[in-house]
Amino acid sequence: AYQGKGAVCVDTGDCVGVCFFFNDTATTEIYTLSLHDALPISVVSGIAIPRLQRPLDRLAVERAAYDLAAAHFRARTTAIARNRVTLLMVSADSIRMRVLAGRDTVSRWAREGAGAYGVLVTGSSRWLRFHPSGIGFGLANGSWTFSRGATQRRVIVSRLGRLRVSP
Repeated sequence: AYQGKGAVCVDTGDCVGVCFFFNDTATTEIYTLSLHDALPISVVSGIAIPRLQRPLDRLAVERAAYDLAAAHFRARTTAIARNRVTLLMVSADSIRMRVLAGRDTVSRWAREGAGAYGVLVTGSSRWLRFHPSGIGFGLANGSWTFSRGATQRRVIVSRLGRLRVSP
């Protein structure tokens, strides 16, 4: 190994050698170059980030609408498979499914709601009831609006169990 002012050279055995040069002004130049690079990067990110927000909002809202559709399907099929009345509650913080067992209800499934994705939920905040035949009864129809940013989706559930997602 050779050490001189501002340089360290190492003999690796198989190759001629590797040299590292150290210079205080080089460090300053790299730092200055980084500052000069930061301005274009900040301008580009200032343009790109707002453009990325719309697709991210759309994905979050579609995910929330899909979660409701999947929970609705799960509750209907559970009512049919277990031959029991099944309840589904949709709120901003959770989606929950319960099954009637005699005079009591048993929690069967739950997951985080649309609020976990930063999505605002407005609409029916009550239990949807599914008969063992899979058809809703009582106040079984409902409508929910999911929104984030400029993106909005409305999910409409009919009494017969049809589900429609509209923009």
